[in-house]
Amino acid sequence: MREIHKPSTPACPYCRAPLAIGSRRVRAGACPTCKRPLLGLASPVSGRYRVVSVIHLARIATLPIAGGVIVAFAMGLLHPIEFARAVAGVLLAYGAIDIWDGTAGLESRIARVGAHLQRLAAARRSSVFKILFGGSSLLLGAIGLLFTR
Repeated sequence: MREIHKPSTPACPYCRAPLAIGSRRVRAGACPTCKRPLLGLASPVSGRYRVVSVIHLARIATLPIAGGVIVAFAMGLLHPIEFARAVAGVLLAYGAIDIWDGTAGLESRIARVGAHLQRLAAARRSSVFKILFGGSSLLLGAIGLLFTR
């Protein structure tokens, strides 16, 4: 007897809470549990539906930019002032992402540090630190942009 595979209910990639999306596929929205912005993507090849975190997509999108800037500077293709501007821009992006993640953690009392999911007081503490480090990154990025005019 052959078992029929039913598609599983999508879950939030951040907190693993099941998402009640019903019969229609939601393209964008926030997880009701952890308040992180989510994006639903369908694979053009396999047709599988995946839910991804917008915060993680933003972090992943800035990694090649940072790596490319460092490689270009090491190869001598960027002037030091251009390198400083690019690093300041990456710091601004990472700062905004950390503040975004920290405020969502404060609101929901759910935070992820590495592979560990934290709740309540531990989540609040790590969210406050994310906001503080994000703010300092924003400040450093802004100072870097001001000094490289």
